[in-house]
Amino acid sequence: MKARRIFLLISLSGLMLLAEGEPSGAKEIGIYFRPSPDKTKAILGYEGIKLALEENGYEGQAGYISRLDEQSLKNLKVLIIPCVYGFHEPEEQLRSRLRSWVENGLGLMLINEAVGWRRVWSNQPPFPEIGQGKGKGDTYLDSFAQGVGPMTIRYVFLQVADHSHPLASGIQREIKVLFDMPELGSGEKGQVVLRKKEDQAAALVAGNFGKGRVILLAPNISLGPRNLEQIPEGEALKLLLNCVKWLSQR
Repeated sequence: MKARRIFLLISLSGLMLLAEGEPSGAKEIGIYFRPSPDKTKAILGYEGIKLALEENGYEGQAGYISRLDEQSLKNLKVLIIPCVYGFHEPEEQLRSRLRSWVENGLGLMLINEAVGWRRVWSNQPPFPEIGQGKGKGDTYLDSFAQGVGPMTIRYVFLQVADHSHPLASGIQREIKVLFDMPELGSGEKGQVVLRKKEDQAAALVAGNFGKGRVILLAPNISLGPRNLEQIPEGEALKLLLNCVKWLSQR
């Protein structure tokens, strides 16, 4: 089955209107999405995650949040931060806030750049106890943000490293993902659940932090070639649903 792709043809003015307000109604799962004309604050992989959740039992429960403040997160059980190139507030301030929220019971999923790698939190990862990003990834020099990025179409395969972990439930085959991702170094509280087939580098590390839980996912599973949003399917979809279930502590 060919992967479905979502082509976003939204005007800049429309994007900025979306960023100004949150969806109505309380959501249990928040997906960070704050569009900006500033390419250094780009966000990639948000749409595929949202649609995948809505189509698989979470309609009405998952929605975008454009701010990472107390008001936006007060009703959330799970927060997903996709691949983000830069935040709209000081990184250290946000890092402290996220650590406090997770410690008090929030489930947090950080994807690709957001784990603390090349761009955000590159000097001080948000959860070194769980793990952090290493390596250079794709070094193609003419990408989305005038640097590195998934513009060369190269794929790698992920394998389950720990079949006993709930995040691996039902995953029987390898997961095909774009090459551009960090290698994850696991901390003392991190457990490696997925590894890259070719070099056995950790690709998903998870762990408990206080009353909450953290997942660091190296590949951007909801991004397709040429930076097109893509709905995860097959084993990648199973993985996403497992992550949300585990983070919500159901």
